[in-house]
Amino acid sequence: MVLIGPGNVTIPSPGSYSFSPLEFIPNLGFNGGDDYLVISVMGDYCVTFAPIEFEPFSAFKTMPQGTELIDNSMATLKVTPNPSEVLAAVSYNLGTEYQKAESIKIYAIDGRLVTEIAIEEHFGTLALDISNFPAGTYIVTLQADGKTVLHQKLIKK
Repeated sequence: MVLIGPGNVTIPSPGSYSFSPLEFIPNLGFNGGDDYLVISVMGDYCVTFAPIEFEPFSAFKTMPQGTELIDNSMATLKVTPNPSEVLAAVSYNLGTEYQKAESIKIYAIDGRLVTEIAIEEHFGTLALDISNFPAGTYIVTLQADGKTVLHQKLIKK
């Protein structure tokens, strides 16, 4: 059994490793929900985000599995993991409120534009490499229809 949490597993080249069974140990304060497993290859810009759903860790009664409460008409922006050191997944959806996707912008806390990534799709997930960002707090914004639609705080460790 491989215990991972939180951190990285490094597999020396040209090695391989079986992750079955894989057990996650959550960070303090994590109460379950959706997240991503980030699979990356060192030296290459090859990144895969595998969505993972964790059962809620709550004493409260939850809705039965498969109950759909998502309002797809609303725009959404999610940055995970957060805080992050190397890579973050930026997931967005314009919903039905907005027509033209434009960009994802990342601002330093002082308001300086750090990077801008053009987007054309109505929804998607981007791999954001923050390995060269100085440690600190950043603001990730979703731009559509000529304005800022949503923003999300990102903490770089």
